[in-house]
Amino acid sequence: MKKTIIPLVLGLGLILASGCEVGEEDDRDLEFVNASHQRVEVIPFTIEWTGFTLMPGEKKVIRDVTTLDFRLRPDATVQESTASTDRKVIIVDKLKAASR
Repeated sequence: MKKTIIPLVLGLGLILASGCEVGEEDDRDLEFVNASHQRVEVIPFTIEWTGFTLMPGEKKVIRDVTTLDFRLRPDATVQESTASTDRKVIIVDKLKAASR
């Protein structure tokens, strides 16, 4: 009986371990969503991934990213939304300052 249980437990452990690795890879994806009304340039501060342009309403997912540092252009008129998360960046129009 023990000879049968040990391989089953080891096999189950390997299956569970490999399942965790797949989940970790999904956690390394970085998604950008352009919810602004402008064409936006995303410029990374790393050589891990390359920059790109998003048109209004466009989305882009970059796989296997560890470095999340970037800037947006035109920075005077767009910004990252407060609704963004660590791995999902939502880009919105900046609100114009109210005149006094």
